[in-house]
Amino acid sequence: MKSKRILVVDDEPHILFILEKELLKHGCIIDKAESGADAIKLLKEREYDIMILDIMMPAMSGIEVCQWIKSNPKTESKPIVILSADQDERDKDKCISLGVSDYITKPFRPKDIAARIKEILNKYSKS
Repeated sequence: MKSKRILVVDDEPHILFILEKELLKHGCIIDKAESGADAIKLLKEREYDIMILDIMMPAMSGIEVCQWIKSNPKTESKPIVILSADQDERDKDKCISLGVSDYITKPFRPKDIAARIKEILNKYSKS
């Protein structure tokens, strides 16, 4: 995963810190956003190898950010991992229908997230 650029979007600073700390161990380049609007601003400025999105955020949900990513030709083929504290099957079904690569519920183990991201990036690099 060395040198892979990852965008992590969550409105909880401690989640951003935990994910950044874990992914930096693997040599990733991390950008963080605390809102959907900030995420879209970064997505317009930079290219990412993968995005990690929280679903439940104020103003703009992770699902809305995911829809924006999937509707943009520059980002539509990039993998997305969804994080959610909510166990709502409708949200999960919506995300899967949008083409997310993985849907992970909180709480999570940081090393498990890193392993799943590595697996997804390996899959995408082979296609």
